Amino acid sequence: MGFCSDTCNVMFGANHSISNILAVKCSCHSIHLVASKACRMLPEESKITVRDIVNTFSKGSARRREFSAFQDFANISKHVILSPGQTRWLSLEASVLRILEQLPALILYFDAELLDEKMKDAANTAYRLRDPRTKPLLLFLKYALSMFNEFNTVFHSEKPLLYELKKRVFSLIKSFASNFMHTNHVRSTHPS
Repeated sequence: MGFCSDTCNVMFGANHSISNILAVKCSCHSIHLVASKACRMLPEESKITVRDIVNTFSKGSARRREFSAFQDFANISKHVILSPGQTRWLSLEASVLRILEQLPALILYFDAELLDEKMKDAANTAYRLRDPRTKPLLLFLKYALSMFNEFNTVFHSEKPLLYELKKRVFSLIKSFASNFMHTNHVRSTHPS
């Protein structure tokens, strides 16, 4: 017999919930929580920059039409800026990839907005886009989120893959650990 539920304390807590059952929490939700908590350690400016860019182009088609001219000038494909979903786990990666793709046009656009004084926040966004730390942070997000999304995609399968979970979690831990630990130590040490 199977039982499917989210993993809130009401359903799986110690009191007044389902008892005497083996609870296997949703690996996709758990990895989303890990990624969200890890993102809290990033500089606030990077999160604000992504949010400001997304918000700028979500407020009507006029700005998107204006941005199109900057895409032409920068010789960049005319792709829209993607907004991360509020409920879609790990959807930030697509937004980060699009911002990286459109970065030259975005810098031009916000610089022009700053000069025209059309937007109050254009100065802050223009400054942050030109900050030498912005692109490396976006590239780091691209790298890290792709690993989380790859893990997540495996468990969106139609087939039950519970037997893969431990191996995939250990592989993810080792992948991240190898970024800041000696490779021989990562290989020879158990992930737990």
